[in-house]
Amino acid sequence: MARPRNKLTARQAAAITSPGRHSDGGSLYLVIDGDGAATRRRWLYLFNWRGKRREMGLGGFPAVSLANARKGREEGERLVREGRDPIAAREE
Repeated sequence: MARPRNKLTARQAAAITSPGRHSDGGSLYLVIDGDGAATRRRWLYLFNWRGKRREMGLGGFPAVSLANARKGREEGERLVREGRDPIAAREE
């Protein structure tokens, strides 16, 4: 059985306030750091590259929407399948 993807809706992502990593599935997370007025919200894509777990930031929320974060994840997955490091490809 495949693991679920796209578990969050845009409304659910906006309503989450508790600190931590909140999964959308497919290695895409909404990360919330801090509490109260000092809260930082960002999208994070986790992937394995040459046997090591890597983290690629996709941007802050709400500046980067859930739909755009999913597009970033899909692009990262495509690059990994092609044998290219998504972080290095983004820097080029």
